[in-house]
Amino acid sequence: MRKTFSLIVLLACALLPAGESYAFYVISDTHFAPAETYNTAPGTKFRFRGKVDRTVQVLPAYENMFRYMAQNAGTDTKFLIHCGDIVDGFAKGEAEHGQQLQFAVDLLKKHFSFPIYYTVGNHDGYGLGGMAALRAVLLPEMARTLGREKLPFGNYTVTVGDDLFIFTDYYRQAKGPQFIKDTLKALEKKPRHLFIIVHCPVIHLVKTDLVDLLAKYDAVVISGHVHRNYSLVYKKDGGSVTQVTVASGLPQNPVWMRAVVTSTDLGTYKKYISEQAQKLGGKKAPLIMADWERELEPYLGNHIARRGTGYAKIHVSDAGVRLEYQGANTQTPPLFTDLVKKQGTSSPSTK
Repeated sequence: MRKTFSLIVLLACALLPAGESYAFYVISDTHFAPAETYNTAPGTKFRFRGKVDRTVQVLPAYENMFRYMAQNAGTDTKFLIHCGDIVDGFAKGEAEHGQQLQFAVDLLKKHFSFPIYYTVGNHDGYGLGGMAALRAVLLPEMARTLGREKLPFGNYTVTVGDDLFIFTDYYRQAKGPQFIKDTLKALEKKPRHLFIIVHCPVIHLVKTDLVDLLAKYDAVVISGHVHRNYSLVYKKDGGSVTQVTVASGLPQNPVWMRAVVTSTDLGTYKKYISEQAQKLGGKKAPLIMADWERELEPYLGNHIARRGTGYAKIHVSDAGVRLEYQGANTQTPPLFTDLVKKQGTSSPSTK
């Protein structure tokens, strides 16, 4: 079993020689969906009421942002990662859901000539015919990018020089953590940098077993789902996990496209977690918060919350990993954060 799994890791895309510096883009939660694809029948859950074609309304802003990204990529930018919820779902059926997925894939390929790696989000297979469309459209696209004949689900790895990227599938939540564990167990040596690409944040409510494992590798977790931009550090037993979330869902009001640091107070993150616990747990919210305060809060720090919607550019080198966050309003300057230093200590410092 160990030899077989090692082969799977070796078959991942090796994009650069060991020790090289490079960068990559991250976007998430674009929720593309032309109006004609929605199931608007009475009694169905229709996300945008009144036949509002949200994709058409915000498409010019997306096109502007993607053009800006492509024009300013530079030679160091090697690929783009989409952290899930590529489309909105809520479609009439498999054909319409597939139309959403194909629209999104074609739009990104139109603007970016380098590889695009996807993480499957909860909306990407949601609704009537969603999973069938996911298997028919998105998984084959992911397989082509990886140079594989097929990809049965969205758990896969990509190697870039001495760095390892592990992608997990929202619809394989039980298998995702095990896939991460099996991948790390099969490694012959510790990667220079370990990136975990997921849709839902790992440091969110209480998932300490996986977080503790990732801390041994000073991992950087990149995710979406929460429609917020923040970075957060978990330190335990001499190791660390740095988590970054990216929100790219563009609103019509351009003021929210500006990248602005709103808080470096960990209390703002706890308040958000409390709101989520109440929303998801109801009467169990106090128990969820008690577990969170015991399992996670003592080890958390260096929280940075950012307002805005846009994209991230991650710079990777021997010196460490650095985040450049750019709002979709590209007239405003980007924000920089040092995420992980070479020696393994995490000390974000926004500039």
